Amino acid sequence: MVGAGLQGAASRVVLHDRLLRFKKYDRSIFLQVDPVNPQGFILADELQEPELYGRSWAWRDWFNGSGHKFGQEGQWFPPVNQTHISQPYVAHGIDERNQHNPLSVSITVPVRDPETKERILALLVGTMHFGQVQNCSGISGWRSCMAM
Repeated sequence: MVGAGLQGAASRVVLHDRLLRFKKYDRSIFLQVDPVNPQGFILADELQEPELYGRSWAWRDWFNGSGHKFGQEGQWFPPVNQTHISQPYVAHGIDERNQHNPLSVSITVPVRDPETKERILALLVGTMHFGQVQNCSGISGWRSCMAM
């Protein structure tokens, strides 16, 4: 899905199409799934929210894995190096259930270069309602939550 050699808007359109195709296998666990580059910029957004583009999200816990860095939004922090479950946070906007600013949590998985395992090509970030986490308890629950 990432690193297909596409640039800019063309890349965003292709990635958005693939995110929509993924959604039918997601079992409605995730509110959205976003690929994010190693600098913290969202590459494509399933919900196509333009306000998410053009800024780095490296300061967020779901990206760096070491807590939200409030007041340091313009700085870069290294991406997570392994699967990470973020601190709960209030998402802005209205979700598909018409809930305003839902309490959310994100699960982040690094996408690695198959030839150079240390190199992270992107992060795949799945965001879910915080209350949905209880449906992911136990091994079988996590398998369905991590359907990606």
